[in-house]
Amino acid sequence: QLDLKVVKQWYQRRVRGVLNYYTNYYYKSNLRKMAETPRIEGRIDLDQPRWQQNTFFNRARHFFAVTDPRNALLSSSQLEGAKGLLQLYRVGQEPLGTTEEEVFNAKKMYESAFHPETGQKMNILGRMSFQVPGNMSICGMMLTFYKSTPAILIWQWVNQSFNAMVNYTNRSGNSDIPQSLLLKSYFAATGCAVGVAVGLNKATAKLPPLVGRLVPFAAVAAANCVNIPMMRQSELFDGIDVLDSEGNVVGRVPQQPGQPSSRSQPAGLSWQPPAWPSHQS
Repeated sequence: QLDLKVVKQWYQRRVRGVLNYYTNYYYKSNLRKMAETPRIEGRIDLDQPRWQQNTFFNRARHFFAVTDPRNALLSSSQLEGAKGLLQLYRVGQEPLGTTEEEVFNAKKMYESAFHPETGQKMNILGRMSFQVPGNMSICGMMLTFYKSTPAILIWQWVNQSFNAMVNYTNRSGNSDIPQSLLLKSYFAATGCAVGVAVGLNKATAKLPPLVGRLVPFAAVAAANCVNIPMMRQSELFDGIDVLDSEGNVVGRVPQQPGQPSSRSQPAGLSWQPPAWPSHQS
């Protein structure tokens, strides 16, 4: 004999489960579409980020994708394949059955390795996808080997070489930097970092170990104030190109480029302080 109460409960659970499934699927799919950049005639706009940049969350999603360390492991064939797919998609000749997710993945891979203005493949050390493993390794070495002068010289030199590579790789595409300027900027930043590090290391020799561990931060902070303006001074003095909606150069802005550099320095310094106050050895 059937228990009507049990049958009713079973039926309610089944109906509720089906409704919850389709409700969640509908809302999740629509929220994703609302967060993404609107399509143009049903196709992805490859010139815009995947996520609309009007909220902090979407901007964070965009930059997490740009700095994804996994992109640094992509082979040349994978990068060239992504580039080829995007070229075909632009003219509407992508392979039959290509999904939007495949296009977005190709866009993510392409943007991680190719300069946005020149389209040239960037050196892997200067790519944003290499920043996490690169900076993490170098900072770890600077914090570990900070007591001897040779160690300071080596790791401050490695750090400034890495910074110079990043700044040069991510310069404005139309900024031709003479080799002499590159060398001056490189040696100025490296000399500043080494000088500050060695000087402070000697000055804090008799202070608690925690103070000594702040020396790499001070050296990096001083060098950043030299490295960025010198490496990108052509943008500061000559300006950057202004493009119209179709990507055509309509002029140059001689003064505004100073604002990004002046803002990037405090931002760069703000994430340099160490987070290991409890380690006293």
